[in-house]
Amino acid sequence: PAVGARSGTTPPDAGPATTATWREPSARLPDRVIPGHHPAQTASTVFGFSHTASAPVAASPALANGIEGLRQLARDTYARGHAADALDIQRRVLTSATEAGLPQPDDYLFLGLMLYGQRQWEEASAMLRDARARFPDNASVHENLAVILLGREQYPDCIEACEAALALGSTSPNVLDCLADVYNRIGRRDQSVLRGRQALEAKDRRFGHKT
Repeated sequence: PAVGARSGTTPPDAGPATTATWREPSARLPDRVIPGHHPAQTASTVFGFSHTASAPVAASPALANGIEGLRQLARDTYARGHAADALDIQRRVLTSATEAGLPQPDDYLFLGLMLYGQRQWEEASAMLRDARARFPDNASVHENLAVILLGREQYPDCIEACEAALALGSTSPNVLDCLADVYNRIGRRDQSVLRGRQALEAKDRRFGHKT
């Protein structure tokens, strides 16, 4: 979204030539790697997925454990800096979880993080649209889809995704940043200024200082 440098950072060696970055509901302003934090945990604060996935609702223990093991392997591999390998593993996570009827929003959001880092916009867009269809009430899915749509210059869809996130109760400054950015790009200066001010106010409420 229309965020400045303090609003988040793109993954190493990646990111579109836009001011938007992937974000998450809380603590998403620090740099992606914070001293003393596990890199996978830091990625989770940028994306909106929980580092500890919730237990599957209905599956055999062996199947559930196998998928959960893949989830952890993907995060650990990403944390070690092996982005390409982690991406392949996370694709397997999503495929396996979907076939078993156990996909979680985090499965999509973490895959989206890595696709964003690899500049694979088309796959990221299609994957997050699928996530939106499966989890229409998840504000983070709408928010992160908006970032991809902004990068692909699909402005009406980007606005729609941002507004959906807000309607679902998102208080993320990044959604407002994204709206400020997209309105600026389409020449709606009044809305861009309004949303930009709202983003600054939201950051001040959340972090206790102006950014």
